[in-house]
Amino acid sequence: MIINVSEILKNYGEKIAVDGVIERENAEFLGERFVFIKPLTVKGIIINNGKTLKLNADVSAVVKTRCARCGCDIELPVEFCADEAFGQGGAVSEDEDITSFEGNEIIPDDIILNAFFMNIPTKSLCDENCKGLCLICGKNLNDGACGCEAEQDIDPRWAALAKIKNNMPDE
Repeated sequence: MIINVSEILKNYGEKIAVDGVIERENAEFLGERFVFIKPLTVKGIIINNGKTLKLNADVSAVVKTRCARCGCDIELPVEFCADEAFGQGGAVSEDEDITSFEGNEIIPDDIILNAFFMNIPTKSLCDENCKGLCLICGKNLNDGACGCEAEQDIDPRWAALAKIKNNMPDE
């Protein structure tokens, strides 16, 4: 997405509307793969505040990823607000949180994609009550019980507690 800002560069308080899409096929972040079903849609404004051009936009997308518990494919809608500052060339000091641009065009694709990664959940689930996979056979427990032994090797440090639990009456 390319935004021509030549109309607002010289006049403090001027603004332009931003309405566009950032097309991506897929992206990877922290070992997770995200396939974009609907592209990143960006709607907002850019305002010249004298020192920088400030982008304030609502961003949305729908991605396909995997459930963190059972591994099945899920569609995940993501919505967030992007608030970014852009400064022209040499006017930007290195210690400020301002993205530099040259000429009369801003290309916010990388900044919006980074903001997308900061706004996705760390663990996406197919359902809040997802049961995950059996630790022994790997069956998806959302599809039913697998029949594996419920009793598993107990850490010796917890064996005394397990013995007490087994001797308690069922309620």
